[in-house]
Amino acid sequence: YASGWKTFTQPSMEMLPHIYPFRFDNKNQTNIDVTGCSVSKAWVLLTVLDENGNGVPGGKATPAYGGSWGATLPGQTDNNGKLFSDIPPGYTKIKMTVNQGSVEQMLAQLQASNYTWYTEILRIWLKDHAGNPITDGGAYLKQGGGYWYDWGYLNSSGYMDIPLFARAGAYKFQMRYNHTTHDKWPVVTAGSGIQNYDFLTGQVFGSCITDYSQGTWYPFTDGMELMPGSVKFRYPFQTKTVIEGGILNLDCGSKSAIAGDFETGLNNIYPNPFTNAVNLAFSLEKDQKVIIAVYDMRGALVKTLVNETLPAGDHTIIWNSKDKNGGMVNQGVYIVKFITTDKVAQKTIVKMR
Repeated sequence: YASGWKTFTQPSMEMLPHIYPFRFDNKNQTNIDVTGCSVSKAWVLLTVLDENGNGVPGGKATPAYGGSWGATLPGQTDNNGKLFSDIPPGYTKIKMTVNQGSVEQMLAQLQASNYTWYTEILRIWLKDHAGNPITDGGAYLKQGGGYWYDWGYLNSSGYMDIPLFARAGAYKFQMRYNHTTHDKWPVVTAGSGIQNYDFLTGQVFGSCITDYSQGTWYPFTDGMELMPGSVKFRYPFQTKTVIEGGILNLDCGSKSAIAGDFETGLNNIYPNPFTNAVNLAFSLEKDQKVIIAVYDMRGALVKTLVNETLPAGDHTIIWNSKDKNGGMVNQGVYIVKFITTDKVAQKTIVKMR
């Protein structure tokens, strides 16, 4: 008998400790004390929800026994924010970890079979020096802590929503844009509504500059947005600090005229705009190393046209609108950079259909 008479149909059965009435053929009732067995595990449902009630995946749970934490439970919360797990007996609390942040629940063993945690939503933006969202898809977000976790690229609106537990300590995030990075430490507090947090770039001008680096050299575009921090530039060589939300004007010195009028660099570019091919004419006063390359407006290399030592005199190079992989480029605006031992110049060209 257990909440009503049940039919005993097996040669043996596993039963929890209790005194049960048994009877044979509806008569001869006998009370039997079932002993010698124990509860070895407790089954619990663990749930993590954001402040809008949506499930938070990836949560990991760890039970504690007295003052010592046990092994992290197998599995993670699913897309509905749920993890159904068995826990060895004797636990006194459970810790849930989401996105490198943890919250404990101090509940005695079997006091509850359902545990729920709630996160806050932190919306992280990347904005330019003027405070406008950057929506070109080039901003990449990582989260630090015990390890670096790649959140990936921000969405087409320029932000990413991340569920995090409210806590007194700060979280660590790193934003990467145009090959430069910047770390910031937002604090998540409890409260209704989405918490907004901004990363800001700084705008950099230098008409003579061809390359920039925070460890590896990349082509520089005048007026581009870079993440705050120390950045190296050339030519001339200089190390400057990009300020969050600021504008940085680089030192070009005597090279500004070279980059401005092209009289000592690229003498003539024709036709411009062009449809299929463009001629790049230039003069050399002496034998020297010459680099001529085409870049898109984001500073990515499209194709290197010349990278060799040429003799003194007049030269013309033809670009047939093909990229470094042999494919035809789309219509748009491109930048031609002309670099020699003592001259630096660049000019904008326009590719039509």
